[in-house]
Amino acid sequence: MVTFEGYSAELHYNTLQDLSAAYDEFTVQQVQKAIDSKIGNLFVKHGVQSALGLTLLHRHFPISQSEKMVNYGAVACPWDTSTMSAEVARNIHSSFWRFTQPTVMAPYEFEYIMGASYENKLEEERFQVFLGEFGAFLEDHNLIRLLGVQMLDAIGEEPGLEFTADRANITLPLKVSGLDADDAIEALWVFDQSLKGGSIETTAYKTCRKKCVKKKTGHRKVHT
Repeated sequence: MVTFEGYSAELHYNTLQDLSAAYDEFTVQQVQKAIDSKIGNLFVKHGVQSALGLTLLHRHFPISQSEKMVNYGAVACPWDTSTMSAEVARNIHSSFWRFTQPTVMAPYEFEYIMGASYENKLEEERFQVFLGEFGAFLEDHNLIRLLGVQMLDAIGEEPGLEFTADRANITLPLKVSGLDADDAIEALWVFDQSLKGGSIETTAYKTCRKKCVKKKTGHRKVHT
């Protein structure tokens, strides 16, 4: 059974690698091969591919212990939990999760969903079975600090580009962003049943929903 830790900015967000370090390790370990086969197959095997995406764990910038990185509409930025009202706090829901141990997870980013009652879907049986197998796979392949999962409830279908400005991440539609996405790092993948004619070893095919573009002044993210 997978259990869940309470959120800590210092333990669960600030310990994430920056984008460059995460990508370097991702490349050295040839993680893309595992995503294209075993990991994608695992999502489809357990039927969680429409609810969960696979994330490359990294952080945008450090935040204080009282802050949470909250996504609301087109903007993600740190919200100070020490000054927010109870009404605002109860509309903030965990949406990005990482393993801290093979059978223990913690949230590291959040969504603001007005009026929604919080329910941790990852406690449901089908997710528990998937996460148990996924956590064991990550541990066996030394990938626990590289890969996590994201709830797909608030992820749109239209490709977008997210760039960092000061302490905010702003998403624009890719087709109107005017930004160069050629130097981009994949950071969010979704899976579905394999198309006929695919590899005999592959039961799932993947689509990249988010890429990150490195810049000297920060990094920009491209959702594809």
